Amino acid sequence: MNPYRILWFHVPGMESIRAPFRVQVFLYALIAYFLLRSVELWWTYPKSQRSTSWARHVALIVACATAVLIIVEMQRPVQSDWTRAQLLAPALEAQIGPARASCDAAIVVDENSTDSVFMNPIDAVIFSALSGLPTPQGYSRADPIGHPGPRADPARLAEWMRSREFTGRVCAITAGSVDRI
Repeated sequence: MNPYRILWFHVPGMESIRAPFRVQVFLYALIAYFLLRSVELWWTYPKSQRSTSWARHVALIVACATAVLIIVEMQRPVQSDWTRAQLLAPALEAQIGPARASCDAAIVVDENSTDSVFMNPIDAVIFSALSGLPTPQGYSRADPIGHPGPRADPARLAEWMRSREFTGRVCAITAGSVDRI
């Protein structure tokens, strides 16, 4: 049995977190415990023995170095050299205003089926982030349970959303139009 199965099904949003981050969630807690316990043991150890035990100094140095590495790793900036036009096609970006005015959720239609299977979901996520409208499309290792998949027809995606109790206006977005489904 998968140790994440209980969290996967019972903690909202956990099914959409990628595996490396799920591992980090638990490992960071264990590392924090290790760090705090190492410092506690070093601090409570008798001072006369504390100064002579090289192993305790090494443990404290490793604990502090690990803490610094975790902090540095968590603070690294995202490096991106993309221009706004490269981020999202200008014709698709032009549909953000009309979509905001008439939609509660957006489904970006795959107009070029020769692209990689992940291109359209990535465009949908970027469109969603720029417009502020949610989308059932996404780029991840696995789709949510029951999701029709990355090449699904917009009508099937809208039906899937409604089966999950979404009651808002769903629109299909293309480079030239915003159409309610």
